[in-house]
Amino acid sequence: MKINDNAVVSVDFEMTNQDGKLIDSTEEGGAMVYLHGHENIIPELEKNLAGLEAGAEFTVELSPEQAFGKKSDDKIFTVSKSDFETPDLKLGMQFQTVDSNNQPIIATIVDLKGDKVIIDENHPLAGMTLTFKGNVQEVREATLEEISHGHIHQPKEESKGGCCGSC
Repeated sequence: MKINDNAVVSVDFEMTNQDGKLIDSTEEGGAMVYLHGHENIIPELEKNLAGLEAGAEFTVELSPEQAFGKKSDDKIFTVSKSDFETPDLKLGMQFQTVDSNNQPIIATIVDLKGDKVIIDENHPLAGMTLTFKGNVQEVREATLEEISHGHIHQPKEESKGGCCGSC
């Protein structure tokens, strides 16, 4: 079966940056499994995997615009330390907040100056050219429930309490 919309796809991959540094890998955690055509992975990566079959190898290079976007100075700003619940702030600390569209994002503390905290709401991989190199392990048809929920479901013996309340 070829990868197409509503296929459950299992891939092993390594993701490196433009310098060849390993950023992520499925080596220890097992294959990445996703529902194709439902925006469960980077859209441009998904587009490049379409049409492949189990056993196929792939190398996909994504520009920053195709991956997590360019770094934007508009997403780096200063807030007061008093805006945080904890006084124990450290450089590199990450926390979840929401953007102007009320979408969850990860922000990183990039500097501490007295009672001011400089935070960066750019995605941690923004500005990077990323290369995905790997192979397709398995492709199967999604169940109607997976399609209606927009994501894959674990087999019942692997599930830890369901995925979205109705599973």
